[in-house]
Amino acid sequence: MTSTPRGPADDGRSDQGSPHPPPPVDADLAHELLDGLAEAVLTIDAAGLAVLVNATAAKLLPELAPGSDLARCAVPALAAAVANGTGHFETEHHCRRLRGVRRALTGDRSVWYVRDITDEQGRVEALRAERRRTAFLARTGRQLGLAAHRDQALRAAAALPVPYLADLALVVHLPAMPAEPRPRCSASSTTGAPGATTTTSRCWR
Repeated sequence: MTSTPRGPADDGRSDQGSPHPPPPVDADLAHELLDGLAEAVLTIDAAGLAVLVNATAAKLLPELAPGSDLARCAVPALAAAVANGTGHFETEHHCRRLRGVRRALTGDRSVWYVRDITDEQGRVEALRAERRRTAFLARTGRQLGLAAHRDQALRAAAALPVPYLADLALVVHLPAMPAEPRPRCSASSTTGAPGATTTTSRCWR
């Protein structure tokens, strides 16, 4: 085992216990860091007035500025959340979908973090639409595969798209040979209020 010899000034005690004054807070640096965030940041004082508004907040919520009273601001969902003491809100604002959450700070202050979730919502809706299309195609394939006769297949082709793709579907077809070659059609339509629809199918010969 080896040890490092101590110098004359090294008596085994370190200066870790000696107090060091903290470095001064650089307000400009703090603002630059907040302006670089993708989230909107709004700090609120005890009176409910905005103190700090970062660059993203100025872009997403241009009505707000330092000194604004959030309980009376021009963003209704945010104003209602502040007035009711709710810790979150979600709303459409300037054609963007926004979601905000509130966090408490010391000294009766608080901060709101607001995210633009427009693209996220679009991806979710696109995924749901793709799942609906996949389910529709699977159901259509099963029912058409079970059609034992031509008329059953024609009626199914007219009925299946309603009301998933349209309120009315029409299939124009020629009769089976050797019948008279005059076009015929099968149709299906949906009537009634959403959620309580009635589907009717008709054939013309």
